[in-house]
Amino acid sequence: MRLDRSKTSERNECIIRCRITCNGASASFSTGLHTSPVDWQSKIGRIKVAANRANAVNHQLSSIDKRLHALYELALREENYITAEYLKEQFLHQGKSTPTLIELYQAVCESKEELQGKTIGKATVRAFRDSRKSFVQFLKTSGKEDCLSAISFSFADCLAISLSISSEILLSVTCA
Repeated sequence: MRLDRSKTSERNECIIRCRITCNGASASFSTGLHTSPVDWQSKIGRIKVAANRANAVNHQLSSIDKRLHALYELALREENYITAEYLKEQFLHQGKSTPTLIELYQAVCESKEELQGKTIGKATVRAFRDSRKSFVQFLKTSGKEDCLSAISFSFADCLAISLSISSEILLSVTCA
């Protein structure tokens, strides 16, 4: 953790940033926490215990450290190679909601509508809308309206049967 002294607030507080270094490269992000430069202990990356809010802020900083270390260990086991930027992105996206498949499909349809008349025709846009309606109907009848973007192969098989297309094509479209 380090203090970003380049910008100070009206209360003379600076933002506390988290710096990740991995394989010689670094990435940093704002923790959303602030403190006075006078209260900051740069060697340990924490606020002096005597300062107001010190325990609460130091606890949050320790929590960030622990979560980053756990994420690093997990990524190292699963990915074998990781970067500081990858860890930062994974950390910042923790806890954010994943869009449902219906929301993702709607976004695809909207992007196709924007291309209508430029690179694709009306019939293609209509086919995307119709396929989305069939997809939504399948999800509703199977009780999967809140299904997230990660789906199982058996679910993809059921959807493929419902839409009368092959599982391989569906998976390549869904996982792309």
